[in-house]
Amino acid sequence: MASDSLSLERKDIAYRSLTQIIVELIRQEIYEGTHKPGIRLNIADLAQRFQASAVPVREALRNLEAEGLVEFRPNRGVVVRDLSASEVRELFLMRLPLELLAATQAALLADDSALGGIEAIARVHPEEATPAGSRFPFEVNMEMAKIFDGHTGKRL
Repeated sequence: MASDSLSLERKDIAYRSLTQIIVELIRQEIYEGTHKPGIRLNIADLAQRFQASAVPVREALRNLEAEGLVEFRPNRGVVVRDLSASEVRELFLMRLPLELLAATQAALLADDSALGGIEAIARVHPEEATPAGSRFPFEVNMEMAKIFDGHTGKRL
C-alpha cells in the first residue's frame, strides 16, 4: 500500500501554531535589531509579510507584550519597547531559572538521537558551546529547542 511507505512517526513532528511561529519570527527580529526600540509595528503589514490574517499576528504581538518586548499604546498601535538596564537585568533574572529548568527537563527526556543532534550543533558552533560563550545566538537556541521538541514530543 502506498500510504504505508509515506507513514511518519508522530514523535518526529512538533506542532507549532501559526501564532507561535510568528512570535518566534518577530522576537528574533527584535533581538537582532531589525525592529528598533520605539518603532511602530503595523499589524496589517506584518500579516501581509507573513501571509497570515491579522488575528494570529495580533495574538503573537499580545504574547510578545506579555514578554515585555512590545507595548500596545492607545492611538499609536504596537511599539517595540525600549528596555532600561534595570528591565533587562530583571528579565534576565526571571528567564535564567526558567531556562535552567527547561534545559534540565530536556536533558532528562533526551534520547541518544536528540543528544547526537545537540552534539552536532556544538561542533558547528564550538565558540558558543563553552561557558565563556554564554550567549547562544537565537538561531542556535531555536535549533536545539526543535531537536528536543521533535524527540520528546514536549515543547521546551
